[in-house]
Amino acid sequence: MPQPTKIPRAFASSGDKNTIPDSTGSIGLASWSEGFPAITSTPFAQGGVAPKRADFNGIFNALSTVTLWYQQGGVFVYDNATNYEIGNLVIYSGEIYVCKTANGPASALHSPANDTAETYWGRIYPQNGTFDRIFFSQSSGSYTAPRTGAYRITLKSGGGGGGGQSANDKNYCGGGGGEGGTLIFYITLIKNVAYDYIIGAGGSAGDNGVVGGNGGLSQFIYSASQNFRINGGFGGQAGDENYPCGGRGGFTYSAPASSEVYVIPGSRGGTGGYMSTQWPLAQGGGSGGGLTGGTPLPGVNGGGGGGGGNNRGATAGGDGYILIEYAG
Repeated sequence: MPQPTKIPRAFASSGDKNTIPDSTGSIGLASWSEGFPAITSTPFAQGGVAPKRADFNGIFNALSTVTLWYQQGGVFVYDNATNYEIGNLVIYSGEIYVCKTANGPASALHSPANDTAETYWGRIYPQNGTFDRIFFSQSSGSYTAPRTGAYRITLKSGGGGGGGQSANDKNYCGGGGGEGGTLIFYITLIKNVAYDYIIGAGGSAGDNGVVGGNGGLSQFIYSASQNFRINGGFGGQAGDENYPCGGRGGFTYSAPASSEVYVIPGSRGGTGGYMSTQWPLAQGGGSGGGLTGGTPLPGVNGGGGGGGGNNRGATAGGDGYILIEYAG
């Protein structure tokens, strides 16, 4: 069906018209409950009266005013005198709600204000891509969803710790720890339900020729049988004559089947080097870098720790985090 021609204005907007009552005792006048009374179709010789021109204008004006409102995309404000059916839309406190269970004076009154469980009314939120509210934490805990709808969650695991300087030859720097992996996914959360999450801690720093500790995994627990997890970065190797490499970034993950997930593997930590002009010093990788004289070398920010060098200890990996985004 093609789009009909829009109504330019309400019928008889500048003409004379009656306001049509719900019911009336006036002879011959129309009402919403009775329409035009029978007397308006009774012959004049038998006492009938003619319908009023102002009634016709009033009826068409009222109907076309409502049509014009909907034509402009209007939605009526919720009121407790109307019986609502499933799928009806209302505005309440400046926001749009859809009726999920029929309610009103004919059954039971349930306004959006006191329907905290969203049994009768569901708030309509923006679609994915317009998330404008966030929750961020670097500590394990639980998150209570403020509404039912789509959420975008980013999990970052812990970075690996830097490898320690060679215990036998102080000229060898340890490798930097690997960056924690990143897991991004979209999911529907239920209002007032608490969801537990675990934040992976950074791996421990190596010292005196000790390999750096691996970063901890981060996990979001959706249900008893469904969870999302991303493993942490690996620790950097200890400094020795083999010029230790940096730890590998986190990359392995698990998620429920058919989930919409995106994985960003963590970058490898910086490679350790020999303290001379012949070999490069330990350099920053995606996560950690070597330390020369206690000064971190530049590298891409990430979760891994720096490798130790020149009588300086390595550093521990950075902790992971969770970022939850939703439409407010």
